[in-house]
Amino acid sequence: KAAMTEIFDRSPPQNRVPLIKLFDVICALELRFQAVGVTVPPTWKAACDDADRFEMDRLESSRLHNEIVMRFDHLRGTSNGTRWQLRMARNLQVGPYRVDMMDQDTKIVLDME
Repeated sequence: KAAMTEIFDRSPPQNRVPLIKLFDVICALELRFQAVGVTVPPTWKAACDDADRFEMDRLESSRLHNEIVMRFDHLRGTSNGTRWQLRMARNLQVGPYRVDMMDQDTKIVLDME
């Protein structure tokens, strides 16, 4: 708690890397660790959200991202007599988190770093 309070007492950095990493920490604080009692200032929330959104946009146009989507879209099989196929949708909101890819039917999520 003391470390988070010390961080949030400062102004958010311009560097997106720590803000992207802190985005997940802030989501966890708001969802699961409210009892810790750390209040995230709106400037930090906005800075982390902007950094995460920028990173999602950057990744969406990458060759690796496109290759992974293509490979997952071609995955299919049969399990216990039931046929399945993954259809990965990109950049979805799942609760407070944004994920790179998710198959709506199976709820399989892929988040690349």
